[in-house]
Parts: sequence; C-alpha cells; structure tokens
Amino acid sequence: MTARHHRITLFVEAYLETHNSAKAAIAAGYSRRSAKRIGYNLLRHPAVTSALRGRQVEVAHAARLRAEDVLTQLAAIVHADIRRVFHRDGRVKMPHELDAQTAAAISLFHFDIVDGVVVGARIHFWNKVTAIEKAMKHLGLFDRDHAQGRDVAAELLAHVAQHNQALAIRA
Repeated sequence: MTARHHRITLFVEAYLETHNSAKAAIAAGYSRRSAKRIGYNLLRHPAVTSALRGRQVEVAHAARLRAEDVLTQLAAIVHADIRRVFHRDGRVKMPHELDAQTAAAISLFHFDIVDGVVVGARIHFWNKVTAIEKAMKHLGLFDRDHAQGRDVAAELLAHVAQHNQALAIRA
C-alpha cells in the first residue's frame, strides 16, 4: 500500500466517523493549517469518493442495514395510526400486542404504575411530519413541492436575457 493510498484510507475511515472533512484530513496526517482545504479537495477526488462509497456499503452490509429496511421503517411512521394502539374496548394494548408496523412507529411507551396497577400510559410516536418530508425527498417530491416557492420574476428576466428578447409590458 502506497503512502498516498494509506492516507486516503485513513481519511475515509475518519470521515465516516466524524462527517467532517477537516477533522478527517488531520486524522489522515495532513497539517491543521491546510486541513480544511485538503479535506474539501479530498471529498471531490474520484478515488476518495469511490473509497467512501465502498466503505459505506461495507458498513451497511456489516450492520445488516438495507435501503428496503430503512424505507419500511420510514413507511411505518408515515402510516402510523393511533387507533392501532387501543383494543376495541378502549384499553391500551401492551407493547407485545402491537403489530410490527405500529410498534416501529412508536418512540416511547411509558406506563404509570401505582401499587403494581397500571393507571395510565404515555405513547409518543416518531415525528410524522419529519418522516413524510424524508419520504418525499426519497421519492423526489420534495424538490418539486419547493419549486412552488421559486422566484418567477427572476426566472422570467433570465429567460428574456437568455433569448435576447424585448419584454413587452401592457398597461
């Protein structure tokens, strides 16, 4: 392994831990003074991006983390329905009685117990709005939705300038 390849490997490992290119550059042996610039440049280097992608795949595989599993968990939050937490008679279901999708959508399940008797329960779901935003980003819908807030006037002026056309204004 060459010294350069060794530094790239050190940078990739440090970057995966910190997600900070300057800190990763320092960990790879570059000077503190130039770490920010070098880290920025390394993240754009094809060998580094390829090594990062490869390590991310390895780490995900080792953790048995698949995109399908992540999206399934996200979908559970998006489709969460509070009614699934209760029996038909209004009693709260115990955690082992919940279906997998509902259980995945719950971030906190707390029972209030007095003298060994359950007198109340608090159930918190993961943030549904955040889950919907993440799902929209994954599906490519988030960018289209945010395009509604674009600067139409600036786009019109850019179009006119690009096509070298006069802008006719009517009273």
